Amino acid sequence: MSNIEKVFGEKSKIYKKVQMTPELENLLRDNGYEQKQNSTEYIIAPNETMSRKSISELTSEAFCLLSKKLNLPEEKKFKHLRKTYATKCHIEDPVNFYKRFGHTNPHTTLAHYVDMITVMEHRVKEMYKERNIIRKKGSNKNDSN
Repeated sequence: MSNIEKVFGEKSKIYKKVQMTPELENLLRDNGYEQKQNSTEYIIAPNETMSRKSISELTSEAFCLLSKKLNLPEEKKFKHLRKTYATKCHIEDPVNFYKRFGHTNPHTTLAHYVDMITVMEHRVKEMYKERNIIRKKGSNKNDSN
């Protein structure tokens, strides 16, 4: 994963590093990231006349419609993808997961994005898997005696 800085807040000029795949970084660079970095021009769909807020709302509505068509047990919104991603990141790397979101401390990410019930369910499953592997190894030793 590589980093590209993004400015958050015009007045304060707060810079955050946002992790991304090399493919996404190349796509942004190929589409003029360096030239458009300090401008108000968008890199993706620069000629789109619809506001970014409208695009965001339409995307979210489409995602909700898709989740209903898939008969998911509860209504899912586009923002749930971020929570799902944060939860999976925490499961994979509980020490450094928050850095992928540009946060400086894990508490922000934990409080707002990570589903701790899912994390705990995963941990319990892993614990039982390990326990069963140990039991099987122990029973194999007894079988050979």
